Amino acid sequence: MSRSTIGVVLAAGKGSRFTGESPKQFALLGDKPVLAYSVDAMQACDAVDAILLVAPADAVERVQSWVETFHWTKVKAVVPGGAQRYDSTRAALAACGEGKFDNILLHDAARPLLSQDVLHRVITALESAEAVTAAIPVTDTIVRADADGFVTETPDRATLWAVQTPQGFRLDTLQEAYCRISPVDLPNCTDDTAVVRHVFPQVSVKLVPGDRRLMKLTYPDDLTLLSALL
Repeated sequence: MSRSTIGVVLAAGKGSRFTGESPKQFALLGDKPVLAYSVDAMQACDAVDAILLVAPADAVERVQSWVETFHWTKVKAVVPGGAQRYDSTRAALAACGEGKFDNILLHDAARPLLSQDVLHRVITALESAEAVTAAIPVTDTIVRADADGFVTETPDRATLWAVQTPQGFRLDTLQEAYCRISPVDLPNCTDDTAVVRHVFPQVSVKLVPGDRRLMKLTYPDDLTLLSALL
């Protein structure tokens, strides 16, 4: 029996390092806002049954208007997010309801070049894993440094991966993790896999190959590179 999957596009962030006139998820990339590319990818994926959009509270109506414009028939709701990423994940989990879906995918709208291959790799891995993330091997030398800027350690890069999104979870596992985690610990978890690993250390997070083109829009100049990659 196939498992049902809901995809979430997280588009509520402020993007403080992006100094454009509008939040980076609303910036134009080609002829569409950045967030539209991620929704389009999930809309086209036959393994994604429904989509939730998490938007800034003051932009919910704006994003809702795009649902019809771009013919996003799988979008079930546009919900307001929060100040932090984990607040937006909580909002998405609350909107999922109980027992409607088996799996959940969470994807950053600021990574617009989401491919069908990456989506299917994450979803396929959820057939045997409770938590999955797209990631790519680190190719640069990475160092640790002290407070004065001196190198203290050079980890073996063969063991290092750069985490991307989407991240996939058994929905009940992620919901339970967010119910159990302490508000004190939550700010130290930089992504949703960290929340699950903190609450359920016995749950292994499966890495699947991401895509080097799945870069994150961080600075205004990144739009030029993303346009070229398109």
